[in-house]
Amino acid sequence: SLSWYPLQDATTDVSGTYRISGLAPGEYKLKFTDNDGAYLETYYDGQKTFAAADPVTLTAGMTTTVDMALIQGGNIAGRVVDAETGDGINNTQVTINTLDYERSFYAWTEADGTYTSPALPSGGYVVNFEPPLPYFDETYDNLVTGYTPVWVPVIT
Repeated sequence: SLSWYPLQDATTDVSGTYRISGLAPGEYKLKFTDNDGAYLETYYDGQKTFAAADPVTLTAGMTTTVDMALIQGGNIAGRVVDAETGDGINNTQVTINTLDYERSFYAWTEADGTYTSPALPSGGYVVNFEPPLPYFDETYDNLVTGYTPVWVPVIT
């Protein structure tokens, strides 16, 4: 049976090595996430989604080695402020959608109103802001309807 929920997490050491122990024999899908936000979240073997991920088969008594090369992504960053005072707005949810709305990424503002997205693939994005009351939701660039795409360049 194929596992669809996190059974166990592992963190890499400084050399990039990780180890997951104690899993029962079977098929599993692996997701690699960079908590520092520099590399794209990737499923094994280089897939963008869980559904497309290649399963890894574990056999009793055997060690299975899975190496993964992550791709560096770009980021969208900014500051959400009160239009009258210029003060940053804390706890605003920032939703970053691909132009086809097939993938979404999320960030939240800090106390000073700043935010940075997780690593993003190159391409165009629609950026929505959902601040706490009494503020209203908006889409970049200060639009209530429609949007101005934000472009993340190819990282070389």
